[in-house]
Amino acid sequence: MGPAGSGKSTTMAGLRAAWEQEHGPGSVIGLAPSAVAAQVLADEIGIETENTAKWLTEWRRIPELTERRDRFALNLARHAYPHSPSAAKLRARVAVMGQAIADRRLKAGQLVIVDEASLAGTFALDELVGAAKRAGSKILLLGDGAQLGSVRRAGRSRSLSRPR
Repeated sequence: MGPAGSGKSTTMAGLRAAWEQEHGPGSVIGLAPSAVAAQVLADEIGIETENTAKWLTEWRRIPELTERRDRFALNLARHAYPHSPSAAKLRARVAVMGQAIADRRLKAGQLVIVDEASLAGTFALDELVGAAKRAGSKILLLGDGAQLGSVRRAGRSRSLSRPR
């Protein structure tokens, strides 16, 4: 955490380069509480970014998408004519669902930079941290602790950034 102009973006650009050298291109993604903040982060350090609420909504759909993919795969396995056009459509649906799941899932070794974290709600941050832990990825919270916080924050951001 640090105030505007303290070099967070420059530091993050360097961190991104070092992280991607170790974990591969695209292993750093960004989230921010607004589309505007997400675009600023994307522009400043050159990573794929998303609005936090939208990302969480899509991430929560993974079980539903997995169920649909599995249903298509089961229908394909039971298909009487595996080389028919209808079987080809099922294969395509399985592939599309598989890609949608992969796009939404965090991966081991991935770094998720949450910009303007002081504006994010406590429950959203808790859900992100839980998703990252389960995936074996890391979360980095950025922001200005002196900014007005989220009405949903419940003081969490400042308590995370204070030295003890």
